[in-house]
Amino acid sequence: MKKRQVGHPQAIPIESPRTSGQPSQELNAWPSLDLAGWSGLGTAELTKGFSLSNLPPPLVPPQTLLAQSTNTDAEKQLLLGKKGDPSWFLEPQIWIIEHGYHRERATTTTIHKAFLKGVRAMLREWATRGSNGYIHASLYPAGLPRCLQDAFSTISAYALRTPDTEDLVLMIAEDRTTELVSQSIPPSDDLRSNLVAHLARVQALLAFEVIRLLDGCVRHRALAESLVPVLYDWSRQMLSAAIEYQAALCIDKGILDKSTTTYSSDTALWNAWLLTESARRTFIVVGFTLGVYEFLRIGWTECSGGVMLTARKGLWEAPSAPRWLELCRSHDPWMVSSICGQDSISKEQIGDVDEFVCHIWTIISVGDKLQGWIERSKSRLEPFAM
Repeated sequence: MKKRQVGHPQAIPIESPRTSGQPSQELNAWPSLDLAGWSGLGTAELTKGFSLSNLPPPLVPPQTLLAQSTNTDAEKQLLLGKKGDPSWFLEPQIWIIEHGYHRERATTTTIHKAFLKGVRAMLREWATRGSNGYIHASLYPAGLPRCLQDAFSTISAYALRTPDTEDLVLMIAEDRTTELVSQSIPPSDDLRSNLVAHLARVQALLAFEVIRLLDGCVRHRALAESLVPVLYDWSRQMLSAAIEYQAALCIDKGILDKSTTTYSSDTALWNAWLLTESARRTFIVVGFTLGVYEFLRIGWTECSGGVMLTARKGLWEAPSAPRWLELCRSHDPWMVSSICGQDSISKEQIGDVDEFVCHIWTIISVGDKLQGWIERSKSRLEPFAM
């Protein structure tokens, strides 16, 4: 794998032929995601409180490892981990939030639309298979938290909606969203339980937001837009909880004995990885989804940042700790930047990249690898389109 020097991280406006806050005719004509009806609300009402630049700073405990990449950063290694070492995910730099840098050209509106369609398909994939690219099959061994039970049943009802039931399903989504945002997470000294609670509510709110933002109902779309800052804020709190949890892992000899690189519990190590990996992937899909939506809506967006994630195909799908460890010991895990890690993967290695990662990279890649990401993503998500 090659190293690449990352340009100065910054918020980047994505070029668009539109300069007004109104959507293009091409966007209104997109049948698979009905975003028509914007004229029902004025431009001022649509943009009120929605821009990423108006969001509060991340809520990060002072003792965590979280950091923002800066212009003084030296060359970064975009690829972490090595074959035979299943502790690669404990590296502190994994949690640095990186921002995008200028590309030669932006991806097309068609690709942005396809990205949102794919995120919506991930919801149906979860409702069909019990897992998707950011909700691991073994993430909630004691059962789904209540908020995710509500999201799961709402997604299932939405996937089976008819013209006669669509309004009813959206009303259910509204009621359950209102209940979710009215609740808070009680303080807990159990860092794992705290992270699970943060993760579950972010995944639940993301599900409700995707359903309502991408539906053709103007009212429900406007209501969902008013909760975008909440979803961003919760996502950042979740990331902070994940960093605190991992910091505790690094000094917990019951999980990892760094002096001998032996593990007292393979299952504990695997569970630690799948929980923190789920948090990273959820943070990434929240930022990318809302950013792409804003671009399609007003013609530009800012990069809200991304963290590293595991890109090697097979590790996420591993059904058990022994299988996961076997893959770790036989292949490099490819812990890469979600923002620019695609530059570390050769065209010949595209088939070995996780499909979720392929989907993320469809909207930030250019050149001859772009079609490969699109084809891999499409093969995974097309059966779950809704």
